[in-house]
Amino acid sequence: MNFVWAESKRGQKNVTLAFSYKKAEKEDILRLAAGDFYRVFLNGEFISFGPSRTAAGYCRLREIKIEQDGVIVVEVAGYDTACYSNDKYPPFFAAELYRGGKLVASSSDFSCAYLNDRAQKVDRYSYQRNYIEVYKKSGERDELYKGNCLYPIEKTEKVDFSVSLLGSGEDTASYKPYDFAFISEKLSELSELTPSKLWWSDCADQGKAEGFLSKEYEFDFASFIKGKSAVRKTYMLNAAHTGFIKASFTAEKDGFAILVFDEYVPSESNPEISFQRTQCNDYIVVELKKGKRNFLSFEPYELKYLCVYLSDGVTVSALELIALENGEISAKFTSSDKELNAIFEAAVNTFGQNALDIFMDCPGRERAGWLCDSFFTARAEAVLCGKSDIEKRFLENYLVGSWREIPEKMLPMCFPSELYEKVFIPNWAMWFVAELEDFSVRTGDFDLTEALKKKVYAVFEYFKNFENEYGLLEDLESWIFVEWSVANDASHVCGVNIPSNMMYAKALDCAARLYNDESLALKASKVREAIVELGFDGKVFRDNLVRKNGKLVLTDNYSETCQYYAIFCGMSQGEEFEKFLLEKYGDEDAANLPEASNMLTGHCLRLMWLLERGYRKQFITEAKRVFLDMAQRTGTLWENDKPTASCNHGFTSVFVAFAAEGLLGYKGYDVRAKKLIFSNEYYRGIDCTLKLFVNGKSLAIEIKNGERTINNGTDYQSETL
Repeated sequence: MNFVWAESKRGQKNVTLAFSYKKAEKEDILRLAAGDFYRVFLNGEFISFGPSRTAAGYCRLREIKIEQDGVIVVEVAGYDTACYSNDKYPPFFAAELYRGGKLVASSSDFSCAYLNDRAQKVDRYSYQRNYIEVYKKSGERDELYKGNCLYPIEKTEKVDFSVSLLGSGEDTASYKPYDFAFISEKLSELSELTPSKLWWSDCADQGKAEGFLSKEYEFDFASFIKGKSAVRKTYMLNAAHTGFIKASFTAEKDGFAILVFDEYVPSESNPEISFQRTQCNDYIVVELKKGKRNFLSFEPYELKYLCVYLSDGVTVSALELIALENGEISAKFTSSDKELNAIFEAAVNTFGQNALDIFMDCPGRERAGWLCDSFFTARAEAVLCGKSDIEKRFLENYLVGSWREIPEKMLPMCFPSELYEKVFIPNWAMWFVAELEDFSVRTGDFDLTEALKKKVYAVFEYFKNFENEYGLLEDLESWIFVEWSVANDASHVCGVNIPSNMMYAKALDCAARLYNDESLALKASKVREAIVELGFDGKVFRDNLVRKNGKLVLTDNYSETCQYYAIFCGMSQGEEFEKFLLEKYGDEDAANLPEASNMLTGHCLRLMWLLERGYRKQFITEAKRVFLDMAQRTGTLWENDKPTASCNHGFTSVFVAFAAEGLLGYKGYDVRAKKLIFSNEYYRGIDCTLKLFVNGKSLAIEIKNGERTINNGTDYQSETL
C-alpha cells in the first residue's frame, strides 16, 4: 500500500484532511489504513470510524464493503501529539479499492483536501486525549460528501517512515442511533461555562512539542463566551453512551452553537451539568453562518446529558448520538431479580463502550488501554462475545510495541500511547503476566504467549534491581498503584509495599506455569514466605515495611484491599483470617471505615473471593450494594464507588463473568480439553437464564425452581467440578 500525507501539512499538529474518491461501485471493497483517527462516509452517510489502534510503525487494515455506487470520503485527523489514547507517529493515509478481486484505485487516486473549517490551534480535550473540536464559519462539508470539494486541493507525498501491516478485518463496531429526550429550555449567561483551572494546566510539558500546543491559541474559549448569552436546551439519553453527536443547525443569521456534555449529574430532578466535572473540556463549538449546517462530531464522546447553547436565531433539530459500541456482544441474561438485571445490563453497556479495537479504561476522558483493568475486562469478553479477539489484539500490541520514555525492560502502564511524562506503574507489569496466563488458558494461543516470553522475562530482570535481602521488592520507582483508597497513600506504598510484593509472587507463579520454569516457582514461594513472615501481624497483613536504622520494620498501615491481594495471590492465612474479613467488611457500614476498599481492585477481588468460597448469597447482596446505584444513575458501572471520576469504566464489566459463575455455575470453556466447565454449585434462590455463544456455538443455561438445565445440544462436552 502507498502511505501518503499532504505535503504542506507535514510536521503540523491537529490537522484534518479529507481523501475522496468519486467512482466507487456497489460491492467494491475498500481496504483502509490511516491515522491518528479517521471516519468514513459513503454519499454523505457516516459508515465507519477507525483505526484499530496499535503500535507506532504498524497498522491494522480495515476492510469495508461498499453498499452502493457513489462517493467515498475519508476524513483523517493527524494529531501527531503524545497522549494516552494512541501511540505517537506522523499521520498517514493509505487505501486500496478492489472490484471483483482486482485493484481499481489506490491512495494516489484519492483527492486530498485540507479541512480548514476545524480550528487547528486549540486546547486539549483532556490530559490523556487529543484536541477539542471547534468549527469555524468558513467551509461546508455537505458538498464535499457529494464529491464537490470546496477546499484547496493538497499535493500528497509518500510518508517518510515504514509501516508494517498486522492483517485486516471488518469493522465490528455498532453505530446504533440513540435519541435524546428533551428536558428543559431557558436563557443562560455563558459565564456559567467559564473554564476552571484544569489540574494539568501547569504541566511542565504544556508548551513542549511532546505535550500541548503553545498557549497562543487560534481559539480561546474563555474569550469567546465572555459577555454572551444563549438559549440552553437540555437533553438526556436513556443511559450513558459513547458515540458521535449528530445535529442539524439552522441559523437565521451568523451565530453559534456550543455542545456541553457529561455522563453524570448530581440531581436527576434538576440535571445541571457541572462543567469540567471530569477535568476534561467537555464541549464542542460550532460557529455558524446564515443557513443550514449538518454536524457530526469527529471524535466519540461519552455522555448521558447534553446541553446545547444556541445564539439568537439558531435552532437545532435531528439531534442524535451515533453510538460507537461493540457489535459482537451475543450473551443475553434474564432473571426474576430486576435489580440484578439492571446491574448486568449496565455491565454489558459498560463493556460495549470500552471493548472495541482494544480494551479501554473509559470511553470518554482517556480511551486508553490500561493494564490491570484489562485483566478483568478480558473475563467479560469471554462471556459476552464467546471469544478473546480483542484481548489478543490488546496483548499483541505489547508484543510489537516499543517505548523510549520508560526504563528499558519495563512495560508501559497503558498502550498504545506515548507517555511524555515518563510515568509507569510497575505493578501493572505484574498484572500483565497474570493476564497472559489467563489468556493462554482461555484461548490455547501459546504462539502469542511464547512470542511474549522475552518481554515477560525482561520485566523480571528489571525487578531484580529492587530485591532486598529477603527477596522482596523495595523502593520501587515511579507510580506504585494498588487502588484508589488509603492503600495508595504515600505512607502505605513506600519501602516494601506488601500488595505489590504479593502481585510479584503471583506474576512469578504465572510465568512459571506459562514457561515451565521451576526456578520462577521457587522464587515465588520464597517471596510468599517472606511476606507472611515479615508482613503478617498475626491477624492481618500490614501494607508495608520501612527501614529504621537499617532494619525493616512493620508499619501500622493497614488496608482492607491488602487482605484481598493476599487471598488472590495465594497467601490466605486460613479460616479465621477469612472469617474476619467476611464479617467485618460484609455490611454497608464497611464502606465508611478508613481502611475500606474501592473499586479497582478491592471490590473486584472481594467479589471473586466470595464466589471462590461459595458465598453466593453474600455475593449478590454485596454486588447490589456496590453496583446498583451506578446502574440506576447512569446505566454503566464506575471507576470509583462514588461519582468522582469516570462513571463508565471497562474493568467493572467483569460483573458479567462473576454473575455467570455465581448464579449459574458457569466457569468458562477449557479450550485445551474442549469442554465447558461448570461448578457443581449454583444459586438456587433466583430463576435466571444465560444465553451465549462460545466459539460460535450456542449455549443456554437456566435455573428454574432451584434446578439447573444446560442446553448445549451435541456440540460440546461439559464437565462439572
